[in-house]
Amino acid sequence: TGVSGTVREAVANYKEGKYKAVSQPDAASHSGMGRN
Repeated sequence: TGVSGTVREAVANYKEGKYKAVSQPDAASHSGMGRN
């Protein structure tokens, strides 16, 4: 998605409208939770 930095920065940037909202997740279900 091109998002990088801390969560705090990502939230701040999102609130400033720097990111476009997506209608669907761009990752598979449970992605990044240590499960295959």
